[in-house]
Amino acid sequence: MLSWVAIGARSSEDQEHRIHASAIDCPVGMKNPTHGSLKIGVNSIVAATNSHIAVFDGHAIETSGNPYAHLVLRGGNGKPNYSIEHIVEAHDLLNKAQVEHPAIMVDVSHDNCLVNGKKDYSLQPQIIFDILDSIKDKPELKKVIKGFMIESFLKSGNQNIDTAEVIDFGGLSITDPCISFEETEELLVKLSQRLANDN
Repeated sequence: MLSWVAIGARSSEDQEHRIHASAIDCPVGMKNPTHGSLKIGVNSIVAATNSHIAVFDGHAIETSGNPYAHLVLRGGNGKPNYSIEHIVEAHDLLNKAQVEHPAIMVDVSHDNCLVNGKKDYSLQPQIIFDILDSIKDKPELKKVIKGFMIESFLKSGNQNIDTAEVIDFGGLSITDPCISFEETEELLVKLSQRLANDN
């Protein structure tokens, strides 16, 4: 079974979360902060890959450092950051920081799917293919992009349970809007075919 941990944009700058990431023995994705700084996002990775002395449950412990901490690009400050320029910048910052296993995951939701300041969750599949197009002839970037994060659930969209007259208990998100199971299945099939053709 594959285990993976994510630390959100509002937590990745917090030293306690960085220390916890340093202590976990599975890959940890750390998002760039909500204001979008890639440098601070990479600082989180550097902190997580190094060991720390910390107090847990009244005991002083030393973390081992997590060599598989990686950056998650989620946009920031109301703007996307999945462009080739952003990916190159993140790649360069990871290399400059001498991260042993430089890796980037792209969250194609959140600020990365904003259009005129409004989130359009239906764009998530297209953003993935746009990124693949932008790195197609750049092997050093293809190597560092390890995957994509999408918001997916059983039904398309979301609901506000505070204002809904009838709550849908059959698989409609109560938080962020999601693409449906069928849309996710279609995306995965197309993505598999695209990656097979690219290799």
